[in-house]
Amino acid sequence: MNDLIACPLCRSELSDRHEQQLHCNGCNNDFGWQDGIAILGDNNVTFYWGVDQPKMQKMLAKSRESGWQNAMHELVDELPPKEADLLWKRTFWPVRVALQSLIVIRKSDVVLEIGPGWGGIARFIASNCHRYVAMDQALLHLKWIKELAKASRISNIELVCSGNDRYLPFKTNCFDKVIMNGVLEWVASNSKGDPAKVQQNFMNEVYRILKPSGQVYVGIENRINYKYFLGSPEGHIRMKYGSLLPRFVTRWYLKHARGQDFLEYTYTLLGYRKLLLRSGFGNRRYYSTCPHYSGIRRIYPISFKTISRPDRPWKKLISNERFSKLRYNIFSHCFGFTGLKKGTDPLNLIEWVLRDLQKNTIIKSPNVIDALCKITSTGKAVVLLEQSGKKYWLSIGLTDYAQRVVEKNIRAIRFLEQHDSIAECIKRFLPKLIFSGSWENYTYSLEEYIEGNNGYYWCHDKTKRDAFNKDVYNFILAMTKSSPFVEVTSEDFERLVAKPIDNFKNWFSESIYTEKYQNWLDKCKKWLEQSLLGVSSPLVPRHGDLVPSNCIVANGKLSTVLDWELFEEKGLPALDMIVFIGNSYRSQIRGDYEKKGIDPDSLAFHGYPEMFLDGLFKSWLDRYISDSGINPKLCRPLLFMWLMTYMNDMLEMHQFNPAWKKLRSCDKADAWKKIMAF
Repeated sequence: MNDLIACPLCRSELSDRHEQQLHCNGCNNDFGWQDGIAILGDNNVTFYWGVDQPKMQKMLAKSRESGWQNAMHELVDELPPKEADLLWKRTFWPVRVALQSLIVIRKSDVVLEIGPGWGGIARFIASNCHRYVAMDQALLHLKWIKELAKASRISNIELVCSGNDRYLPFKTNCFDKVIMNGVLEWVASNSKGDPAKVQQNFMNEVYRILKPSGQVYVGIENRINYKYFLGSPEGHIRMKYGSLLPRFVTRWYLKHARGQDFLEYTYTLLGYRKLLLRSGFGNRRYYSTCPHYSGIRRIYPISFKTISRPDRPWKKLISNERFSKLRYNIFSHCFGFTGLKKGTDPLNLIEWVLRDLQKNTIIKSPNVIDALCKITSTGKAVVLLEQSGKKYWLSIGLTDYAQRVVEKNIRAIRFLEQHDSIAECIKRFLPKLIFSGSWENYTYSLEEYIEGNNGYYWCHDKTKRDAFNKDVYNFILAMTKSSPFVEVTSEDFERLVAKPIDNFKNWFSESIYTEKYQNWLDKCKKWLEQSLLGVSSPLVPRHGDLVPSNCIVANGKLSTVLDWELFEEKGLPALDMIVFIGNSYRSQIRGDYEKKGIDPDSLAFHGYPEMFLDGLFKSWLDRYISDSGINPKLCRPLLFMWLMTYMNDMLEMHQFNPAWKKLRSCDKADAWKKIMAF
């Protein structure tokens, strides 16, 4: 760390006086270390981020006693739903890493994140670079990140508590990338002077600490966000039209009506451009990050040429397509922008991957359609490309998990295409994989785009749904019949049954699991061992997430089955069938619950698996069991294993997601406990 840090008061070098103290040779001030965190400023600064600090401190103390996982589960269970959801989104939500598609993180990079909060970005990006430095004014945030990194087995995160002094506490020319996501508007909150000048000086400091080839990324709100015109309060001062009014008016109102200062300045697109220019940043790129920079799902590039004054009268502009796109540029809710210190190559990750793609395929001059990219819930950047009338999907893994997901989809398609036992009637529904590769740390794949409708579109009309269900049923049945009947061995049982059941405990704290589920699941495992071990059954190729949205319908027929990201070469039968039918009838199930006076939004799975025990859904499952030749006695064991397998598939991404914990793990397990009372 000493090779990076400097005195925040005079920028002189710091030397170790002893293990717990740093000394400035320039101004003769002393600084310290606390729990491996460099304390280079006031460490009593606190921010309220939606969760009370005493609760956070209690969780950190528990994590040292009983482990991070157990302490985190107890905290999530204790918090109100809104706070628990906020905690998960700010710490574990993969879409927070979408900014990686705009600023290229290389394996050799030394990265600084200013204002990391609860580590939602650091957790994902640190594994893609050489060193990751997180600087925050709140010591509690840094202690949280330290425990998070330890639990995630991340060893290259270094922590600095500072940020409210004259200078940033780092040497000149020491970082390859600086990330500021939701920070610039707050830098004047704990500083004296004109907020605009404080922000400008801060950006000047960011410019100083970057290497000559370094790049900055800033995520921030837009002062003239279109939502403000519709009456939404400004997010920092909670005042309607506060951002749109002249600043002296807003300042006067806050001072006299609330007794507070107006320090949290945001700017228009042109204002941010001036801010970067004055600091010296060249080759600037601007993006609209929708719906918000903290949870990006779509990114639109902004060019100043597209927002310059048109040559047409204003009334004609209103009916023009360009006007409808203004909310993705000058009236965007939020911006993400980048700037290079020096150099002429400000390419974003999408452009670098496209360059690599052009070297290795016939895709030489593709056009990006609509958004620059869309971000999936798993942390993939998905880009729609077009060349010579043909369209393609480019998928890039931004996180470790997303990269494994991309790789698994590639392996699944290749396995199904090349395996002799897979019939042509199955292969014709596979997406066409054009190319797969990697650039730096990022795995990507290129598939042919399939024209058609999302399967959910067909599920709202009974006639269309029946035809759609029949097509998908035949596909699932063909997958099942492609596999011979084999005796379920102890190795198969351990992989397909015992492991998912054992992993189910990771959804709960130790106390809740021991009290409510351990004995019951032990009995379930013995029951399943008696039901499945040594029994003859096909072990089938399993899609893993065969929901209608992953099925494309063209000309009234099933055309393609997408997203083989949870594929299993030899899995238990019937699981894809349960997932598909349960989701296909979702609109009908919602209507049935509403008639009973039950809010369907409170039931994530809308009643299944218990709904497969009788009626329409049981008839579908019975039909599948009969047509595939599977022993009917396996119906209930397979139905139970659907829940265990599905929750095992989702564990890594949603382990601490409060909605999943309650509605999908707890509620469904409790339902099964009533069904199967041993």
